[in-house]
This record gives sequence, structure tokens and C-alpha cells, in this order.
Amino acid sequence: MASSNRQSNPETSPAVAEGQEESLQDEISFRQIHAFLTVADIRNITQAAKQLHISQPGLSRVIATLESAVGQELFSRTGGKLSLTPFGMAFMPHARRLHSSYTDTLTAALDAHAKPLVLAGCDLVLTEIVPWLMARLTAPGHPAPRLEIHSMASHDVLERVADCKADVGLCMYGGDKTDLACTPVLNAPVGLLAPDGLALPEAINTLSDLARCPMVRLADEMVLPRMLRVRGIQADAYFNAPVVANSMSTAFAAVRGGRLATLVSAVAAASSQAHGLRFVPLPHLLPSMQLCVATRAETESNNADISLAVRRSVLALAWPPTVEPFHPPASSSKNP
Repeated sequence: MASSNRQSNPETSPAVAEGQEESLQDEISFRQIHAFLTVADIRNITQAAKQLHISQPGLSRVIATLESAVGQELFSRTGGKLSLTPFGMAFMPHARRLHSSYTDTLTAALDAHAKPLVLAGCDLVLTEIVPWLMARLTAPGHPAPRLEIHSMASHDVLERVADCKADVGLCMYGGDKTDLACTPVLNAPVGLLAPDGLALPEAINTLSDLARCPMVRLADEMVLPRMLRVRGIQADAYFNAPVVANSMSTAFAAVRGGRLATLVSAVAAASSQAHGLRFVPLPHLLPSMQLCVATRAETESNNADISLAVRRSVLALAWPPTVEPFHPPASSSKNP
């Protein structure tokens, strides 16, 4: 509080002019305004200090600093009783407006931070990891974060993350997107998924052997066909298959019909949708695919916690022996 040699005179102490409020806001801290309003409401410096969880001398210094900033005394003590000076009373509505401005700004910042994290993922894995993921994202004593889950095909996941419509994506990665940071989590061989009743060659050692299998193929924009084309795999029988599925679900439905097979990753073959179908891995014939966590390159550090939680949740699931955790070579880059 200001020393007694700087007296407040109601006739010479001007009210805070409307034009001064903006400049005051630049000079006065939220802590000072909050302290002033607390003391003004309680009218007892000791009780106000307890409410603010600071020492009485510390609170007095905060008020004194505020009085120095405004150039006037805000409180006076008469007969041991604390009261507002005339300037203090004139300052009160402006202090409340400043306080409201600070709290509105803080609330807006917290609301922005509290916007839900958006996780887009291939439905073959996504639904399985959600319980693990929420447990890893929830700190002891804190509520679970707001998390929006969007299930979609891997090629749509990559587009959703690249277009800033998802913070983090979980997908089977099949190419290079320089605007994304893709961290591989699992290595999964590609193989043939077929119904038990479909006759397959005794051995599938060449693409010609593979061509003897009647197949449904995935649409060209999906990750697996794109990956095979990028790698130069001349699986003509696959690419020329007359039955084309525009989603993994429709491919599974076609295979369940009993007359067709399809190429999928071991991750897809491990999903509940593939239950009852047989999977023949072809690591000697086709390149493996990687299950990746994708973020935009410029926001990678912002989403590091959720990316790590997603990776750990994926690794916690029970995978068949053909699916292995990804261990990058020492010299490898982030993109597969």
C-alpha cells in the first residue's frame, strides 16, 4: 500500500478517464488487479492475503506496486479500518473491466487448449486401442482428455491429417508424403486372405502362382494398390481383377462369399472382420506394409504425447507372429 505521505484528495484526484483504460491495461498485471479487488471486497489485508495464498507483506507490496502504476492511493486506513480512497472507488469499475478482460482472455486460451484432439484411424485397429489409449492419456487425478475418434480407410486418414482435419492419424502407410511425419509402429507382411473353401495353389512362390487365384482387388486410391505400384510390383492378375472393392469391409464381404481372395496386410488379417478366413503371408513375394502414426510435420512436437500414447497402445495389442514391432535402422529417416 502507498505510504501516508502521498495523500488522496477527492477534489484533486481525477477519476480514471475512458481513454486511459487501454494504457493502464498495458501496465497493470492480472495479479495486481485481482489483489486489489480481493482487498476491496474483504476490506481486511490479512484475510485477503490468506484467500490469495500469499503473505501479508507480499500482498501489501502488490498493492503498492499497483498504486505506483496508477499514481494514486487506492486504500486508506482510519482508526484501524481499511477503506477505499475516492480514487480507489473511481478506479473500481475500471478494475472490474480489466479483470474481466484478463479472465475472458484466459478462458479463451483454455477453451482453445481444451478443443478435442482428433484421432483418425483405420477401423481395423482403432476400436481395439481406444481403451488402452484413454488410460495412457489420463493423468492421475485429472479427467480424461476430449478425444474425437474418426474411423476411416488408411488413404483417407493420410488426407485428413494433411488437410488439418485430424491431429493424429493411424494408418497403413504406403508411400511418401513430405508434408507428414509418419512414425512406423509395426511391420506387417502382405499376404493372401481367402475363405477356407477356395482352392489355392499348393505353393505361391511367384506372381504367376498368385495369378491363379481369383481375386477381388482394392480400389486404386487405397494404400495397398498404391504401394504395390510405387514398388513396381507387376501383379497384373491383381490389378486387372474385375471385382473392385472401395473399402476393406467390402473386400472382406466379397471374400466371405467363398469364391474370391484378396491381398491384405497381416494387420488387416488380424482384425475381427477377418475372423474365420485364412491368411497366407507372402513376405518372399510382396513388400511388407507399416502401420504408422502420422502427424503434420509442422505440428509433430505439439502432438508428441498423443502420438506416443497411440504407438504404445498399438504395441499393447496381441498380434500374430507375422506382425512385429518396427525397429528402424540407426541411419533411417522418419518417413518409411
